[in-house]
Amino acid sequence: MMSAPSSRHQALVEKILEEFKAWFRGKPCKPMFGREVRLSEHIRYIPDAVVLCDRSKLTEAGIEGAPDLVVEVKSPSTGDFDTGEKRLEYLKAGVREYWVLDPVKAIGIRWVNGETDVEMVVNQMESSIFQGLALDLRVGLWEE
Repeated sequence: MMSAPSSRHQALVEKILEEFKAWFRGKPCKPMFGREVRLSEHIRYIPDAVVLCDRSKLTEAGIEGAPDLVVEVKSPSTGDFDTGEKRLEYLKAGVREYWVLDPVKAIGIRWVNGETDVEMVVNQMESSIFQGLALDLRVGLWEE
């Protein structure tokens, strides 16, 4: 059983959701957190945040299939899994963009459209699938 996320982790997830909710207000895609994502019968995750555009994938139990954007906040206990096996499963399932935010190093890592190449971001994490969506990694985001 995994331990509960730290308060710093939770605060960061809350800030991400606040920014996402503001940016997606009035748009067809919906940011969410705490939802189980079922990539297949045996592969299920609960990511820190997702953006879902195809609302037909949303069920009472969670999300059936790949969301458009998945965001994970890296923690010491899950960091290698987030950037390794979990990343591969998300991209194989069709997640269009996958972000891993590292609060210790104050950086973001992004994979796009199944690409195996990684992009490390220091100042601002910008979405390549949602033009104009960005998180400023320099100020505010990492503070509690």
